[in-house]
Amino acid sequence: MPKFTLSNLEGEKDSLTGNLTFTQSKEYRYGMVIYGIFYCTSMLADDFGQDWFTIPGFIIAIVALVAAYFPYSFAKKAGTAHLKKEEIEIDLDEQANFEHMPDSPVKLDELNEININIVSSFRWWSSYIILQVIINKDGEEKTFGVVIKNRKQEAQYLEVLESWYRAGYPVKEITGSGFRVFKLNQGQNYAEVQKIKKKYGIEW
Repeated sequence: MPKFTLSNLEGEKDSLTGNLTFTQSKEYRYGMVIYGIFYCTSMLADDFGQDWFTIPGFIIAIVALVAAYFPYSFAKKAGTAHLKKEEIEIDLDEQANFEHMPDSPVKLDELNEININIVSSFRWWSSYIILQVIINKDGEEKTFGVVIKNRKQEAQYLEVLESWYRAGYPVKEITGSGFRVFKLNQGQNYAEVQKIKKKYGIEW
């Protein structure tokens, strides 16, 4: 039974995409402020006779820019999420009480919608993916976060996700920019989308 870090992932929706995105994290906001300050300071260093600061300033700016794209505050552990073929069990840490999270277990066949928002995804030498799961049952929305930390967990997640699609549950995966994807992958062409729709009987 795959177990993943449960995150208290709730926040204001982005005005452009309607989704929670990594740009709303503390890391992004602080990182971009630091980047802007040190980048501008480095650009003006020569004018103020502080040319020795140019290279260190640019290095700090670049480090801050890179750090801005890693929303670790969104991955703070709030418990454990057990993803199963027919349900999701949510085990909250002691003293944790979040009204926006659903009661456990979540029976997938009772849901009207299962929206999986890919908040952040790094899949280069390993995997680090932050997902926001929004479920709708009889018009009531609940939400929680799931953190995938490595390739093994990614494979386990995709196996469960495959079973959800095959069972016909109303799953819809969306990127932070608002694009529809299938099993985390972006860039499907028209022919691939048609095959997916036919194979799993889903709407795109």
